[in-house]
Amino acid sequence: MRKKVIVIGLDGLEPSIVESMLARAELPNLAKIRAGGNYTRLKTTYPAQTPVAWSSFATGTNPGGHGIFDFISRDPETYLPDVALTRFEKPKNIFSQPQAVNRRGGVPLWQVLTEVGVPSTVLRCPCTFPPESLNGKMLAGVGVPDLRGSQSKGTFYTQDKAATAQENEQLVILDSGIELTTRVIGPRNTRQSPPADSSCEIRLRVDKGARKLVIRTGGAPTLLDGARLERVGAPQIQGLDAAISQRNRAVLCSSA
Repeated sequence: MRKKVIVIGLDGLEPSIVESMLARAELPNLAKIRAGGNYTRLKTTYPAQTPVAWSSFATGTNPGGHGIFDFISRDPETYLPDVALTRFEKPKNIFSQPQAVNRRGGVPLWQVLTEVGVPSTVLRCPCTFPPESLNGKMLAGVGVPDLRGSQSKGTFYTQDKAATAQENEQLVILDSGIELTTRVIGPRNTRQSPPADSSCEIRLRVDKGARKLVIRTGGAPTLLDGARLERVGAPQIQGLDAAISQRNRAVLCSSA
């Protein structure tokens, strides 16, 4: 039987904190892994940032080899900041879709394994979008653009009429009341003239007595209760505020 190797990567894990927790027997599963093999610290990249370090992990090269130095880069023609992990090539015609391109260079480990016939399963590794063709399976991690083609641009929903959009954020002002109709802003539809944002209607109903929020789209309703709202750390505010990221993360809250 072929032996398998499993690599578990925990992004941003501070070794001194982990080692102190291991000493206090607070991480029994990691302690078993350490006891069954070898344990040592590894140096990280410079700069010590997620896309830089994981690109070096995947390719075995330093940032000069794979070309990822930060979350952002600059356009050499305008000196304006740009996303460093992926770029979009313009469609060849009006019937084509923009093509996403991974800016990470170098040859990743799973391609080396593919060449010698060894399959790999790569799950949520940063800088792997769009997923590559390989002998195995891949689910891309950090670097996957949102529905609008941007990196983590969120939409903030609020009933505060004086609110203003913060950095990398879209703002949607909601009407007052406990039954609301609004929209989730989607990708830009470039096939219509002039181009405009596509959107999906959502309906919200706040049950203050039960501390519940019901969200309805075209399918079955989604229910968030007070306990779940508290677990995500939502502040207690007047009316309803919601911060919905287009990367399928949501924080929704209503006052009691």
